[in-house]
Parts: sequence; C-alpha cells; structure tokens
Amino acid sequence: NLVELGPGKGTLLKDILRTSSINKKFRSSINLTLIEKNKSLIETQKNIVNFEKISWSMEFDITNKNIPSIIYSNEFFDCFPVRQFHKKEKWYEKYVDYNEVEHNFIFVSKQVEDNKIIKSLKKFEHVKVAEISHSRVEYFKLVCQFIKQHKGVFVTIDYGYKNPPNYLSLQTIYHHKKTHLFENIGNQDITAHVNFDELIFIANEYNLKVDTFCTQKDFLISCGI
Repeated sequence: NLVELGPGKGTLLKDILRTSSINKKFRSSINLTLIEKNKSLIETQKNIVNFEKISWSMEFDITNKNIPSIIYSNEFFDCFPVRQFHKKEKWYEKYVDYNEVEHNFIFVSKQVEDNKIIKSLKKFEHVKVAEISHSRVEYFKLVCQFIKQHKGVFVTIDYGYKNPPNYLSLQTIYHHKKTHLFENIGNQDITAHVNFDELIFIANEYNLKVDTFCTQKDFLISCGI
C-alpha cells in the first residue's frame, strides 16, 4: 500500500510516481490509496494522477490490510484545528466572538477553569503560550495503530517544532501572503505549527521505532543537496 494523507493537487504524488518508475518491481506492486475529504481536490487529483491501481477514501481507511504500507503526508497535520492558550497570572484560552456594533469578528480571552486542561499546560509554563490540537492527536493515533497492527512505515513533513516556542503559530495565507485570520473567511489557508515532540511521544507509546526526526535542512543535506 502506498497511502498519501491529504494529497492536495497531487503534485508530490506525481513526482513520487515519476521517480519510482526506475524501480519497475516497486511500481508494479503499488496499491495506491489517497485519503482526501475535499471533493473538488479529488477531481483535480483524478485529472493529474494517471495510475492503474488507485482508490480514494474520505476517512483513514486502507482496504488491503494484509500487505505492508508506506504512508506519508506533506503539510497535512498543520491544517488540524488548534486551541490557543496564554498565561498571565493564570491560564487563559483564546476564543472568537462577534462584535454586534462593529459587525466583525474579534478575539476574546477566557480564564481556564478546567483542572485537567491546566495540568496539561504545565509543560508550557516556561514559554507561557500553548497550542493544542486534540483532533491532530487522535488522527495520528489512528495511523500509529494501523502500523502497529499491520506493519509499515510513516513519513510526515510539516512546519513545526520539537521544543515549544514562545509564540502562537496559527496563521492564514491568501495568494502566498500572510493575512489576518478574519479576512477572506472561507477562502484562505489556515495552519498552525505541528508539535513533533507530541507525535514522537505518541509513536513511542505504540512501541513504534522513530527512525529519524530532523529539520528540512538536515533532510536535504542527507539527500545530497
């Protein structure tokens, strides 16, 4: 199984299929699965990717579980929703509200009362800000669980960090330029940096071997750039 999570316009996949064609045995063995929720992107992928054994799924679902899997993603986990926290004397969470007078969206802060959340924020005490994504964690657990049960390898590339930064990373991009979160609502990319330390911790919990964690720079140098 060759599986891509969130293939976008299929650009990376097209490159992978082109370069892997030098290994005809590998190429002829591939069962290709694309995990994609966006119906318009699925149509784009169908026009770009020309491959014999290919299927699409809106959820993380790989049909043939009796063969090894190579699962990969590029700029996938940075698209999951995050909750934002910041600390003054106490922890506060950032919310979105609507200003009835100005007729626009605004940010508001509310003190965190949930002791379970306060406990989970202790590791961020030294930087006083935190971004937490429960849905990202749950999705990554699905991938780890699958590999644990059925064998395989997972490669993921994303904007992120290993040590918590002292800033909040949630941002929006429109036409390759940074914008405000409340501009062009529904038409711009919303992303937040990935906590790789969290992903590594989860992988270790499933007793999976974390073969390599490195920066893009180190990865490119190791590839001979």
